[in-house]
Amino acid sequence: MLRWINDPETRRWLGRCHPLNLTREEEYIDNKYKDDRDVTLAIVLTEGDRHIGSVGLHHIDLLNQTAVTGMLIGEKDSRGQGYGPAAKALMLDYAFNTLNLRTVRSATIATNVASARSLEKSGYVQVGRLPDQFFREGCWHDELLWCITRKQWKVRQS
Repeated sequence: MLRWINDPETRRWLGRCHPLNLTREEEYIDNKYKDDRDVTLAIVLTEGDRHIGSVGLHHIDLLNQTAVTGMLIGEKDSRGQGYGPAAKALMLDYAFNTLNLRTVRSATIATNVASARSLEKSGYVQVGRLPDQFFREGCWHDELLWCITRKQWKVRQS
């Protein structure tokens, strides 16, 4: 994952904008597995057992039945192949059918068209826009806010 995060082309779409070293990446991963409000999983192709990305369910709030999803397809040759929506579908199934959540949110940088398309394919609806949230490549970019409810998910599944 370190190679993906340190690739400037990939990192421009992430919330973090600085490269990581191996120690910082290991600390990040260790902390993810200590917090029971986070579930982060590898996206691995069954053919060839190749790790191509990660998908997560974060800030899980069982009382209010909400969470936030995030995803990264790190291997460039695996982008646009439908792996993102497939992984997100499995995570949403877990969120709604196992954890009994009501609402799952996500966010993207407005100029990240591929991420927006992936969320739409997964059934998310854009619910808001925050101006000038990310400074990338010399200019400010808005943040798009997305949401899918258990009801919307169930309709898509039937």
